[in-house]
Amino acid sequence: MYPSSRRYYGNRLSGVALLLVFPIGAVASDFEKTAGMVYIPAGKTLMGTTELQRSKLVGDYDINPQLLALQTSRAVNVPGFLIDRYEVTNKQYREFIRATGHRQPIHWVAHGYPHGRGQHPVTGVDYEDAVTYAKWIGKRLPREAEWERAARGPSGRLWPWGDRWDRKACCWGNSKQNPLIQNASPVGTHPRDRSLFGVMDMAGNLTEWVEAPLPKSLQYTAIVKGGSFVNSAPWQLLCATRNAHPKGHGGVGYIGFRCALDAPDRKDVSPADKLRAQDSRPATARSPRPDLLGKHPIQLFPIYNYDPERRDYQNTMASTFLTISDRRPSTLKETTPWRIEIRVPYLPDDRFTLFFENHWFRPMQAIRFNDDFTQVVLKSRFENHLDVDISVKTGRDFVDIRYELENLKSSPLDSGVEMCFQPMGAPNFRDHDGTRTFIQTATGFHSTAKLNRRVIERLWCQDYTIDPATGTSTIAPEKQGSLIAIVSRDGQWLIAPTAMSGPAARLFNNWEYSCLHCTPPSRLAPREQRVFKQRVYFLHGSLKDLARRFQVDYEAEQRATTG
Repeated sequence: MYPSSRRYYGNRLSGVALLLVFPIGAVASDFEKTAGMVYIPAGKTLMGTTELQRSKLVGDYDINPQLLALQTSRAVNVPGFLIDRYEVTNKQYREFIRATGHRQPIHWVAHGYPHGRGQHPVTGVDYEDAVTYAKWIGKRLPREAEWERAARGPSGRLWPWGDRWDRKACCWGNSKQNPLIQNASPVGTHPRDRSLFGVMDMAGNLTEWVEAPLPKSLQYTAIVKGGSFVNSAPWQLLCATRNAHPKGHGGVGYIGFRCALDAPDRKDVSPADKLRAQDSRPATARSPRPDLLGKHPIQLFPIYNYDPERRDYQNTMASTFLTISDRRPSTLKETTPWRIEIRVPYLPDDRFTLFFENHWFRPMQAIRFNDDFTQVVLKSRFENHLDVDISVKTGRDFVDIRYELENLKSSPLDSGVEMCFQPMGAPNFRDHDGTRTFIQTATGFHSTAKLNRRVIERLWCQDYTIDPATGTSTIAPEKQGSLIAIVSRDGQWLIAPTAMSGPAARLFNNWEYSCLHCTPPSRLAPREQRVFKQRVYFLHGSLKDLARRFQVDYEAEQRATTG
């Protein structure tokens, strides 16, 4: 039974929460609302980064200057307000669920409440969940200008503690060549990640939902601020950092939130909060196992519908949260359509997803796995549009994808193939900074963080289109290669989707999801039938090894096709 009361958490004194209880429907007093909050006085604040700051950051970290172009420098007058000292915790969010019956975070649905992690910040919460919680508690989400003022103070600091990077100050992906940490720390356990106003964990731990005006074309997204435990580049943890996520991305495990409240005439209403020191050493993924390469097959599994009760878990991407199951679906309704999980035995804690996003909005007629889960076939027929057969088969260190497509229209079909390869569930590989994601060019492989390419604001990503006639690309004036890859954190492994039925027509990556695309030309004439092929490598070796291996395999594939 759920208790019939709302609970608000006051100041944490010596690790003991002061519990304030009042009946549902009652109006919280000012003290009850503001306990645990910090008053930020009205004033002018610097948002974004100046040209001088951007120039220095580009030089210090050798990055594409366009990556900071979205952080427009401007001075903004911000009225006084209150903001939570800490991110909302699992314990606080559980009280909200008990009082309201609101849906649980998606990973709680599968694994239950994370006992022993009550003081860790809640994740698996999408934008609407965060807004609903804030309204229930009598507050709202911080506005972007408020969040940035609370983080960097009146002097416009680059990071909450100052203008010089401090690698020990916050919870971030600083494990160097070791596997990436998989979760945030308990709130408040990094005392140096503290702003001048005393607000905690605004550089690292979790990136946070905020309110921000966006153009009409971007209304389905919301801005998130700050860095998190997945970021391993200091410039991604700036106070000015801003990214965008679809509002329904509740499955992303590194986004949280805190609340704010209008308070133009208030003084600081709460004393400095104290939190008992806790073990903040987060778990890490296991390292890759070269001794297992070739010993067990790579396998393919269905991704199950994590919303069977139709609680409207939207757009979770099934990329950081994957339900673990080896059974076949009994009905198509039990699966997430057009999405397949790849498990690689020599990468034991890394899970990957193939998403056939050209087709996701169409019904699937059949999905069949073989007995050892090394092959799967997906079939569909879109009336008067397209007939689709996709077969996926695993090899020793790769996965092959074969598309048999028939254009049922009397007009051309511009593109029949678009596969999104997602390593968001792979801590050893996901790369939210672009420093380990490489594009092949005429002058060799280059990190996408260094290639001077315009960043697309709508997706906060980079897109590289190749002219098949000339080989030139949008990375002018260089000619474009055919490969895009992410190198593992230890530098010994790489993952790479490739085009096997013709030179790549488009290479694309979105850092926020670490997704990779390597798309072959797939234009179909009216009534035309064609076969297209792709391959995803999971290689032990270097980028040069990838280039050599791809060249051999590609030439063999072309000989087999023409022969």
